[in-house]
Amino acid sequence: MTCKVLFNFCTKNKSTTRIKFDIWTQIDVISAVLSMVTMNLICNFSVDHLKPEDSWKINLNYLVTINSCFQLFRCFSLLLLIESLSKMILTFISMIIATLPFLLLFMFFMTLMTTIFALLYQDVNPDFYKDFMTSF
Repeated sequence: MTCKVLFNFCTKNKSTTRIKFDIWTQIDVISAVLSMVTMNLICNFSVDHLKPEDSWKINLNYLVTINSCFQLFRCFSLLLLIESLSKMILTFISMIIATLPFLLLFMFFMTLMTTIFALLYQDVNPDFYKDFMTSF
């Protein structure tokens, strides 16, 4: 990114020899800024905010999750440039989309069975099955 900006600044003929900022450069810039913000917040995080119920800790967990997902998206988007890997990934995505109704029904079934299980066995040991979110 820095080399592109420096090259564009130093060229005399601005219209023909400039290097354009493509989608990969933009993704790299967003990734770098997001990583720097995340690491800066993690390094400046005080120990007092590390309690699990603290909202600062929850927000930091969300930020780290978003950063990790974006980095994975960046890696997988680069894999789409290789033709054989691209065909394999696109085939896998189409298979997932084709089985999406079954996956949704299975998730609903598992949620229903988990709720029934929690309701049936909540009296055996109430510490384990307090509410729906704990048993889920």
